[in-house]
Order: sequence, then C-alpha cells, then structure tokens
Amino acid sequence: MSNELHKPVLEGKGATDYERYLRTDELLSLQTATEDLSHPDEFTFQVVHQRRSGTRQRFGFAGISFPAARYAQDRRRVSGTTG
Repeated sequence: MSNELHKPVLEGKGATDYERYLRTDELLSLQTATEDLSHPDEFTFQVVHQRRSGTRQRFGFAGISFPAARYAQDRRRVSGTTG
C-alpha cells in the first residue's frame, strides 16, 4: 500500500512528481556540456544566473516586486535584523 502513495501521478519523465513538474531532464539538457564551456567560470555564471532568475520568478509569482524584496533584504542586513 505504501508503494502506491509514492508513485508519480503527473505525466512525463522523471522518477518523482517533483522531477516531472520541474522537468529536470529538460532543464539539465539546456546546460552547456563541460567540454564545450568557453571559459572555466562559465558554469558558475550559468548556475548563479539560473538561481537569480528563479528567485525573481518566485517573487513575481507571490506578487512581490524583486526590487522591493531586495530593498527589504538590504535594510534587514544593515539594521542587523532577520526574517
């Protein structure tokens, strides 16, 4: 019975619903292969850029503007508060 609860219900490739929802196989296929990188720091740039894009999208989904969120984060950092 417990195996039934762990079976993915979404259509697509991936072992879990999470992988299928994010379409991780497609996302990973978009990254440049290590041997095709034009500079040693290119992979780091890609990862940082992808993370920042995802953060902006999450704020947009929540109805928060990215500059407003950054401003609040900077104010907390300066004032020494968290949260």
